[in-house]
Amino acid sequence: MRAAQQISALRKADQLDEALAVARPLWAEIPASADLKWAVGWLLYALVKRDVADFAAGQRSRDDLVLHLDEWLRQYTRGGKPNAPDLLHSLLMTQVLKVAREWPNFLAFARWWWNPSLLRQEDRMSFETSDGKTIASLELRLIHAVARLISADQGEQRSDLVAWGTELLDSALQSHPDDQWLHYFKSKLLTEQGNTEEARKHLLPVLRRQRRASWAWSLFGQTWEQDNTDRAIMCYFRALQVARNDVEVLKTRVRLAVLLTKSERYAEAVLQVQAAKQCREQHGYKMPLHLSQMVNSDWFQRYGKLPNASKEPDVAAEAESLLFGADASDVVHRLGVIDHQNIDKALAHVAFDADDGVVLLYRTMQAVSKLTVGTCVEVGFIEGEKRPVSVRPSEKTAIPCVYETFEGELSQRPGQAFAFVVTNAGRRVFVHPGLASPLSGAVGSKVSSRAVISRDKQGRPSWKAICVELL
Repeated sequence: MRAAQQISALRKADQLDEALAVARPLWAEIPASADLKWAVGWLLYALVKRDVADFAAGQRSRDDLVLHLDEWLRQYTRGGKPNAPDLLHSLLMTQVLKVAREWPNFLAFARWWWNPSLLRQEDRMSFETSDGKTIASLELRLIHAVARLISADQGEQRSDLVAWGTELLDSALQSHPDDQWLHYFKSKLLTEQGNTEEARKHLLPVLRRQRRASWAWSLFGQTWEQDNTDRAIMCYFRALQVARNDVEVLKTRVRLAVLLTKSERYAEAVLQVQAAKQCREQHGYKMPLHLSQMVNSDWFQRYGKLPNASKEPDVAAEAESLLFGADASDVVHRLGVIDHQNIDKALAHVAFDADDGVVLLYRTMQAVSKLTVGTCVEVGFIEGEKRPVSVRPSEKTAIPCVYETFEGELSQRPGQAFAFVVTNAGRRVFVHPGLASPLSGAVGSKVSSRAVISRDKQGRPSWKAICVELL
């Protein structure tokens, strides 16, 4: 049996070690033999897949994984790239991406592997799992992995690989301008380079979509450290507020403590150091040098022994203002009125006119659940977008031609559940049964009605009462 056939047969029988024993002596012949290149390529894929699975299951150490990947993928690259989009080429990268953070040579391999002309159509498409989760395309997952590494530890990566990765990231941002992870990694990269103003431009849209993500607030805080210490402190406090657990904000607490000490807010800094120290001890994590230095500092020894009444401030309103307030030049506010609250569905509706309105969900805008029907509000939208991003009460109590007060006589025909407020000028304001029922004994009485413009069943503009009171 020829070597290529023997290797394939053993691989298909799941005898990978035996197949490897046949293939290893033939490494040097791979580039010259198409059959051998194909057989060994699939064997190397199977070996990588096994090692990745073993590592994920805790059955293979990181050092062992790295050693194997170095050998398997060195041999794969010796065979050269395919001449056209290729299933094996794509499947191999799918496995390698699972351990991109663990393998030190990932960036070098990714640069060798990358060639847009070798991507299959499927490699450019996202897909949905059985549980409804959307998975990014292979193309984007590769770019995410590269961007994550070059933005996390530029000093530990070769400058030529960082330059290549940056070019790849910038190109991806042009073709995928709405991908939040590309903007996040670009922001990290720019922050490390000291270009914090540009970093914030990339991070702001991410933070607006991920308002309760501690990692986004932590990075936003870093972009403000040199430009506005108070704002950086606020961002860090917000990260602590929205964090799901203490572990994800361990580094944030230390950065916050440093800024608090610079602002001579030592009592608050003590709380952060104590919390970081306690979390590390509970999880058995090593104590980093900078944290140990703070624990042994004079200010910690002095303030740490005093009764500490300091509490982490609630900065939710301040954080919301930073994202969507007066300083946010790209946020457009529209004046409307809350004309409906649906507690069961946890949403409110705001009317802007007879044909325009928007639904606000409690889970994304908690403050709206506390506002009553008839409250005028300003709803914020990112310029050019239709999705609401903020809401705030307005001082206005009426909106001409949209939300007005009418006085007149309550009119209701016998047997009808609804009613009307008829003004002296003959204008009729519709009163739906829910409002009309408690007033059944007041038909013919003078009433005051607050009403919102809408449309009747024939599509004509009409006024709809949201509140009726006896005069």
